[in-house]
Amino acid sequence: MYYKPGRPKPKVPRGQAFRCLYIAQTIQTAYAEYFGDALSSWVGPLTLDEFALRRETSFTTFLLDGRLERVLDLRQDGSPKPFADIISHFNICSPAKAAFRSAGLPQRKIIRSAKELRRRLPMDRKAWRQEPTVFGVPEASQIFGRFARDADWEAILYPSGRGSGLCLGIFTENFRASDSRVDVVGDVPNGATHAALDKEHLS
Repeated sequence: MYYKPGRPKPKVPRGQAFRCLYIAQTIQTAYAEYFGDALSSWVGPLTLDEFALRRETSFTTFLLDGRLERVLDLRQDGSPKPFADIISHFNICSPAKAAFRSAGLPQRKIIRSAKELRRRLPMDRKAWRQEPTVFGVPEASQIFGRFARDADWEAILYPSGRGSGLCLGIFTENFRASDSRVDVVGDVPNGATHAALDKEHLS
Protein backbone atom coordinates (compact mmCIF):
# COMPACT_ATOMS: atom_id res chain seq x y z
CA MET A 1 0.00 0.00 0.00
CA TYR A 2 1.45 3.33 -1.05
CA TYR A 3 0.73 6.80 0.37
CA LYS A 4 2.12 10.30 -0.07
CA PRO A 5 4.63 11.46 2.57
CA GLY A 6 3.16 13.94 5.02
CA ARG A 7 -0.34 12.50 4.82
CA PRO A 8 -1.80 10.14 7.41
CA LYS A 9 -1.38 6.50 6.53
CA PRO A 10 -4.69 5.08 5.23
CA LYS A 11 -6.51 2.66 7.47
CA VAL A 12 -6.07 -0.92 6.37
CA PRO A 13 -9.19 -3.11 6.66
CA ARG A 14 -8.93 -6.00 9.12
CA GLY A 15 -5.13 -6.05 9.23
CA GLN A 16 -4.83 -7.16 5.60
CA ALA A 17 -1.67 -5.14 4.83
CA PHE A 18 1.34 -7.28 3.96
CA ARG A 19 4.21 -7.00 1.53
CA CYS A 20 3.76 -8.52 -1.89
CA LEU A 21 5.77 -8.07 -5.08
CA TYR A 22 3.57 -8.52 -8.15
CA ILE A 23 5.23 -9.75 -11.34
CA ALA A 24 3.52 -10.33 -14.68
CA GLN A 25 4.50 -12.66 -17.50
CA THR A 26 4.34 -9.93 -20.15
CA ILE A 27 4.39 -6.13 -20.26
CA GLN A 28 0.81 -6.10 -21.57
CA THR A 29 -0.38 -8.23 -18.64
CA ALA A 30 1.50 -6.01 -16.19
CA TYR A 31 -0.24 -2.88 -17.45
CA ALA A 32 -3.62 -4.61 -17.52
CA GLU A 33 -3.16 -5.67 -13.89
CA TYR A 34 -2.07 -2.18 -12.82
CA PHE A 35 -4.75 -0.22 -14.66
CA GLY A 36 -7.54 -2.81 -14.44
CA ASP A 37 -7.73 -3.50 -18.16
CA ALA A 38 -5.79 -3.12 -21.41
CA LEU A 39 -4.49 0.42 -21.96
CA SER A 40 -6.37 0.55 -25.28
CA SER A 41 -9.76 0.00 -23.58
CA TRP A 42 -12.11 2.97 -23.38
CA VAL A 43 -13.38 4.75 -20.27
CA GLY A 44 -15.97 7.15 -21.62
CA PRO A 45 -14.32 9.38 -24.25
CA LEU A 46 -10.76 8.41 -23.21
CA THR A 47 -8.68 5.27 -23.33
CA LEU A 48 -7.11 4.02 -20.12
CA ASP A 49 -3.76 5.13 -21.51
CA GLU A 50 -5.06 8.70 -21.88
CA PHE A 51 -6.98 8.56 -18.60
CA ALA A 52 -3.76 7.76 -16.70
CA LEU A 53 -2.51 11.32 -17.42
CA ARG A 54 1.05 10.05 -17.62
CA ARG A 55 3.71 10.09 -20.30
CA GLU A 56 5.02 6.78 -21.58
CA THR A 57 8.34 7.64 -19.94
CA SER A 58 6.61 7.71 -16.53
CA PHE A 59 6.67 3.91 -16.42
CA THR A 60 9.64 1.57 -16.33
CA THR A 61 9.64 -2.16 -16.98
CA PHE A 62 12.28 -4.69 -16.03
CA LEU A 63 13.14 -8.18 -17.14
CA LEU A 64 13.54 -10.40 -14.08
CA ASP A 65 15.15 -13.74 -13.38
CA GLY A 66 15.16 -15.77 -10.21
CA ARG A 67 14.43 -18.90 -8.25
CA LEU A 68 11.65 -19.54 -5.73
CA GLU A 69 11.48 -22.54 -3.40
CA ARG A 70 7.82 -22.64 -2.31
CA VAL A 71 5.25 -21.57 -4.91
CA LEU A 72 1.51 -22.24 -4.69
CA ASP A 73 0.42 -22.92 -8.27
CA LEU A 74 -3.25 -22.03 -8.68
CA ARG A 75 -3.28 -23.32 -12.26
CA GLN A 76 -3.62 -26.80 -10.79
CA ASP A 77 -7.24 -27.72 -10.04
CA GLY A 78 -6.48 -29.41 -6.74
CA SER A 79 -3.95 -26.91 -5.36
CA PRO A 80 -6.36 -25.02 -3.04
CA LYS A 81 -8.39 -28.12 -2.08
CA PRO A 82 -7.09 -28.50 1.53
CA PHE A 83 -7.94 -24.85 2.19
CA ALA A 84 -11.35 -25.13 0.52
CA ASP A 85 -12.15 -28.25 2.57
CA ILE A 86 -11.61 -26.27 5.78
CA ILE A 87 -13.61 -23.17 4.89
CA SER A 88 -16.47 -25.26 3.46
CA HIS A 89 -17.56 -25.83 7.08
CA PHE A 90 -17.78 -22.10 7.85
CA ASN A 91 -21.04 -20.17 8.17
CA ILE A 92 -21.86 -16.47 7.84
CA CYS A 93 -23.23 -15.01 11.07
CA SER A 94 -26.40 -12.91 11.18
CA PRO A 95 -24.64 -9.60 12.07
CA ALA A 96 -22.41 -9.99 9.01
CA LYS A 97 -25.42 -10.58 6.77
CA ALA A 98 -27.12 -7.52 8.27
CA ALA A 99 -23.99 -5.41 7.65
CA PHE A 100 -23.94 -6.42 4.00
CA ARG A 101 -27.61 -5.53 3.63
CA SER A 102 -27.17 -2.11 5.25
CA ALA A 103 -24.21 -1.33 2.98
CA GLY A 104 -26.15 -2.37 -0.10
CA LEU A 105 -23.68 -5.15 -0.89
CA PRO A 106 -24.70 -8.49 -2.38
CA GLN A 107 -24.88 -11.33 0.11
CA ARG A 108 -21.90 -13.66 0.12
CA LYS A 109 -22.00 -17.43 -0.09
CA ILE A 110 -19.53 -19.72 1.61
CA ILE A 111 -17.07 -21.26 -0.85
CA ARG A 112 -17.54 -25.03 -0.68
CA SER A 113 -15.05 -26.44 -3.20
CA ALA A 114 -11.61 -25.87 -4.72
CA LYS A 115 -13.19 -25.26 -8.12
CA GLU A 116 -15.44 -22.56 -6.69
CA LEU A 117 -12.49 -20.97 -4.87
CA ARG A 118 -10.40 -20.80 -8.05
CA ARG A 119 -13.32 -19.18 -9.84
CA ARG A 120 -13.87 -16.64 -7.03
CA LEU A 121 -10.29 -15.49 -6.54
CA PRO A 122 -9.92 -13.48 -9.77
CA MET A 123 -11.68 -10.20 -9.00
CA ASP A 124 -14.13 -8.68 -11.47
CA ARG A 125 -12.19 -6.21 -13.59
CA LYS A 126 -14.90 -3.53 -13.29
CA ALA A 127 -15.29 -3.71 -9.51
CA TRP A 128 -12.00 -5.06 -8.18
CA ARG A 129 -11.37 -2.00 -5.99
CA GLN A 130 -14.92 -1.22 -4.92
CA GLU A 131 -15.40 -3.23 -1.75
CA PRO A 132 -11.86 -2.91 -0.35
CA THR A 133 -11.65 0.83 -1.09
CA VAL A 134 -15.21 2.04 -0.51
CA PHE A 135 -16.41 -0.35 2.19
CA GLY A 136 -13.19 -1.58 3.81
CA VAL A 137 -14.12 -5.19 3.03
CA PRO A 138 -11.12 -7.30 1.90
CA GLU A 139 -11.64 -9.20 -1.33
CA ALA A 140 -11.34 -12.97 -1.44
CA SER A 141 -7.94 -12.72 -3.13
CA GLN A 142 -6.59 -10.49 -0.34
CA ILE A 143 -7.77 -12.86 2.38
CA PHE A 144 -6.46 -15.93 0.55
CA GLY A 145 -3.12 -14.22 -0.07
CA ARG A 146 -2.76 -13.43 3.62
CA PHE A 147 -3.39 -17.07 4.55
CA ALA A 148 -0.87 -18.27 1.94
CA ARG A 149 1.73 -15.83 3.20
CA ASP A 150 1.14 -16.86 6.83
CA ALA A 151 1.46 -20.53 5.77
CA ASP A 152 5.02 -19.72 4.62
CA TRP A 153 4.42 -19.90 0.88
CA GLU A 154 6.87 -17.62 -0.89
CA ALA A 155 4.64 -16.90 -3.88
CA ILE A 156 1.34 -17.60 -5.61
CA LEU A 157 1.29 -18.30 -9.36
CA TYR A 158 -2.07 -17.52 -10.95
CA PRO A 159 -3.70 -16.59 -14.28
CA SER A 160 -4.23 -12.84 -14.63
CA GLY A 161 -7.81 -11.75 -14.06
CA ARG A 162 -7.34 -8.75 -16.37
CA GLY A 163 -4.74 -9.82 -18.91
CA SER A 164 -3.95 -12.92 -20.93
CA GLY A 165 -0.77 -14.04 -19.15
CA LEU A 166 0.29 -15.33 -15.76
CA CYS A 167 1.09 -13.39 -12.61
CA LEU A 168 3.28 -14.13 -9.63
CA GLY A 169 2.58 -12.60 -6.23
CA ILE A 170 5.76 -12.90 -4.14
CA PHE A 171 5.71 -12.64 -0.34
CA THR A 172 9.21 -11.26 0.10
CA GLU A 173 9.15 -11.52 3.91
CA ASN A 174 9.25 -15.31 3.57
CA PHE A 175 12.66 -15.10 1.89
CA ARG A 176 14.28 -14.73 5.33
CA ALA A 177 14.69 -18.47 5.81
CA SER A 178 15.28 -19.58 2.21
CA ASP A 179 17.68 -19.24 -0.71
CA SER A 180 15.05 -17.79 -3.03
CA ARG A 181 15.95 -14.65 -4.96
CA VAL A 182 14.81 -12.35 -7.76
CA ASP A 183 17.33 -10.50 -9.95
CA VAL A 184 16.98 -7.61 -12.38
CA VAL A 185 18.36 -8.57 -15.78
CA GLY A 186 20.23 -5.82 -17.60
CA ASP A 187 20.68 -2.17 -16.67
CA VAL A 188 18.98 -0.51 -13.71
CA PRO A 189 18.07 3.18 -13.25
CA ASN A 190 20.68 5.59 -11.96
CA GLY A 191 20.68 5.67 -8.18
CA ALA A 192 19.42 2.11 -7.74
CA THR A 193 21.22 0.52 -4.80
CA HIS A 194 20.19 -3.12 -5.29
CA ALA A 195 19.45 -5.23 -8.35
CA ALA A 196 18.64 -8.38 -6.40
CA LEU A 197 16.02 -9.36 -3.85
CA ASP A 198 16.94 -12.12 -1.42
CA LYS A 199 17.30 -12.68 2.32
CA GLU A 200 20.34 -10.37 2.38
CA HIS A 201 18.44 -7.49 0.77
CA LEU A 202 15.18 -7.19 2.69
CA SER A 203 14.28 -3.94 4.41
